[in-house]
Amino acid sequence: MISNDKNLAPGAARRPAGVFRRGAAFLLDNKLLASLGVWLSAALGVVMPLDGTLLWIPAVLSALVAIVAQFFLPVLVGTSPGRWVFGVRVVADDEDAPPSRKQWFIRGACLVAVPVEAIVAAFDSNKRRLGDRLARTRALRVERPWGQLFSRLGLALVGLVLLHALDLFLVSRVSMQTDIYQATEELFAAEATWGESPAGPPELAGAPVRVLVRNDSGAVVVPTRTQKGETLLEIVFKREDGRWKPDSVKALNATPKRGYSFTRISTSSRFTGSVSVGVAALW
Repeated sequence: MISNDKNLAPGAARRPAGVFRRGAAFLLDNKLLASLGVWLSAALGVVMPLDGTLLWIPAVLSALVAIVAQFFLPVLVGTSPGRWVFGVRVVADDEDAPPSRKQWFIRGACLVAVPVEAIVAAFDSNKRRLGDRLARTRALRVERPWGQLFSRLGLALVGLVLLHALDLFLVSRVSMQTDIYQATEELFAAEATWGESPAGPPELAGAPVRVLVRNDSGAVVVPTRTQKGETLLEIVFKREDGRWKPDSVKALNATPKRGYSFTRISTSSRFTGSVSVGVAALW
């Protein structure tokens, strides 16, 4: 359970928290919020596979999660994971009591101007950002033994690595639900063979194929028919040891209803985790 460090000695937390300490706490909190948005978006993508008309949903969902957490998490528990790890305590300006809900709201609303906030805090003698000035609050440095500080930093580092690995895994799983991924898998499952130009799946024999070659690289556009319609795939080749080998696949368009934008898929990793599905940034 996260503690807001209320029980420290009266003189132990009087020093203002510096810009770097508060910035590190801010980054940690936002990484956690971004991961939560990724998890919710991934759950949505598994239940309802995302196509080009729904790619705005994860971005909006992640933004709503971040806004709700910034405003309501401090009110509920009096701190945040980032502040707990890096030793930052927010108090009302005229006393050492926790800020009121109104003060938390004002502080959170000012975070939309992060660059301005950082500049104001850097030149303020008490390291107060713009939100602190308007809400009449202070961010104080919580002094702890070095051993306790390093243990919390180590816990945060391990947690970040695990979170990022989970984010990548969930994004790769959602990408496998997209039409582009499935169309590419169907193309390779047809055991298409390549010479100077690909022959393509048997049902597309005789389809027009445009081949572009420059030095040791080339590209060919192949129409691919899937269960959901026709997709144009641009297959990029590299010449190695005198032979042409596929390097990557780019979906130029999908079913007309979908409206996919350009997506690049790496053949070396068998496409897993390489499709952009419009989820929130991981960092």
